[in-house]
Amino acid sequence: MKRTTLITISIMFAAASLMAQRPSGGYSKGMNPQMHQKFQMMGMMGADHKCMIPDLTDQQKEKIEALRTSFMKEAMAVKNLIAEKQARLNTLRTADKPNMSEINKIIEDIGSLRTKMMKMGESHRQKVRALLTDEQKVIFDKRHMSMRKGSGCRKGHGRRR
Repeated sequence: MKRTTLITISIMFAAASLMAQRPSGGYSKGMNPQMHQKFQMMGMMGADHKCMIPDLTDQQKEKIEALRTSFMKEAMAVKNLIAEKQARLNTLRTADKPNMSEINKIIEDIGSLRTKMMKMGESHRQKVRALLTDEQKVIFDKRHMSMRKGSGCRKGHGRRR
């Protein structure tokens, strides 16, 4: 009898602890799996559901996705170069006798690569914008402006790096 009671209590504690855990799969807080899947399917341009452009046609979605893929390939190459330069800068900074002229050159290289990334990003944004109707452009522009102010789609956490 004691053994049966002990096993039953153990099972109840195990079940309670399993129910208290958060679901896996990267769901947002309070979002059920169906909502997550819906927003993932809609999630273009790497944005969450709040950054979506309303009433996109299938043709617009396809063109935007193609632009996004192309941009991401180009951006990845530049981001990798920045990471390499940053690693080199860290090595130079921690040397016993730092070479300031080489450090300054690397800093300038990183700055020019970041400028290039910003130009690429703006070019991509303008290409996407050219595909939109006037109504969609207003919403698209409004959301991008609010993101720059540290709010909007990123909930005030600034830009991701």
